[in-house]
Amino acid sequence: MFKEGEYDYVFDVECGDGIMRKLPFSEGDNIDEASNKFCIKENFSKIHVEQIKEFLYKNTKTRPGQTKNSQ
Repeated sequence: MFKEGEYDYVFDVECGDGIMRKLPFSEGDNIDEASNKFCIKENFSKIHVEQIKEFLYKNTKTRPGQTKNSQ
């Protein structure tokens, strides 16, 4: 389970094993940090970090280098 709170998005993520996991994300969150934390929490290989980062960039308005403090 992920930290309770309000999020702009809660994505369903499946990494080849048929199990859906929830990836919460809010605009302005650090995509690198969110991707790394998610992979650690779900015991995913580091190979998946780049895929998740690309997915978040495609499906959110957050851009590289942008954080809540830089908006």
